[in-house]
Amino acid sequence: MLKRIKINNIGLIDNLSVDFGSGLNIITGETGAGKSMILSSLNLILGERADYSHLKNSEKDGSAEGVFEIKELTDFLEQGIEADDGEHIIRRVMKKEGKSRVFANGSAVTLASLKKAGEKMVDIHGQHEHQLLLKKETHLSWLDLFLDLSGEHGEFASLLSETRKRQKQLAELREKRKEMLARKEFLEFKTDELENASLKEDEEAELEREQTVLANADSIRDSAAALFDEIYDSETSILSRIDSALKEFEKLKSSDPFFEKYSTVFAEISAGAADSAMEIQAYCAGLESDPARLAELEHRQALIAKLKRKYGARETNELLNILKEARAELDGLESAEEEREALETELAALQRALTEKALKLHSKRMEGIPVFRKAVMRELRELN
Repeated sequence: MLKRIKINNIGLIDNLSVDFGSGLNIITGETGAGKSMILSSLNLILGERADYSHLKNSEKDGSAEGVFEIKELTDFLEQGIEADDGEHIIRRVMKKEGKSRVFANGSAVTLASLKKAGEKMVDIHGQHEHQLLLKKETHLSWLDLFLDLSGEHGEFASLLSETRKRQKQLAELREKRKEMLARKEFLEFKTDELENASLKEDEEAELEREQTVLANADSIRDSAAALFDEIYDSETSILSRIDSALKEFEKLKSSDPFFEKYSTVFAEISAGAADSAMEIQAYCAGLESDPARLAELEHRQALIAKLKRKYGARETNELLNILKEARAELDGLESAEEEREALETELAALQRALTEKALKLHSKRMEGIPVFRKAVMRELRELN
């Protein structure tokens, strides 16, 4: 049932809204009042070709909108477009540029799908208009209506819509799969390369420090040996002079307790200096030129420099972040593969349910055809 029609900027009409009640509705008016424009606008809503010369103001868009109360409209339901409490709002916009747009319940649809659905919403009878009964593609709907199968047909259409939706999702995933596999292969190579490098935070600074020490091992060892003599080993070493001072403190504190505190301070300095000198000597004893280790450090620095250039990083820590991000993306791609497998399983179940529903619906139709045929023949006989 057509409940309302709204017309804007078409023919003689600036803006019009007409509500229709149940039963017979009659529109009257003198010639040129715009009655034919209401019918033309209804044809637009049902998918007929738009005539842009009908725009009242060619500088503005025109539109026609119809509100229909229809229990089942499977043509839209199969596209995932559902009605609100059985109402379908169809809107046709005629753009001033010469293009047309169609909306069904707020969703954009093609003109072809609108025309197909429009044949089931309104049957217009006129001197040159079609009659829906003559269209073979509508006969199944009449059969379902007669056999009270509209509900089951609606269930089938809903299941078909869900199946097509899943098929579309799966097709998109499969389309992306080649790209995803290539990306996955690259990420696996990337993570393997960075993981095999066994990078550590702030590693470059430590490598540079060790390289500097090894490169200057001989000079460091010579300077440290001279320092050890100056502090500890020579006759005029710092410790020798401190020891002499400590002997004087011993004499002074026996006569004046004021010097006892300072004697203790210098004794601690002597002990600390002696410990430090021994640690320096032990460190230098193990410090030797190591060309093999130096070459190893240079090779490690070259590897890190190569990885930084390759992956656009400025330091080792950035490479570690790149590795972390690559692992996360790789996990996401593996999840997408799991999603595809789950979707395939879901689609297979939907297709089985759809086939079962289709077979049941077909069986009931086949059983009802003889009954429907007899009823039609009976009506035709009464019409003579």
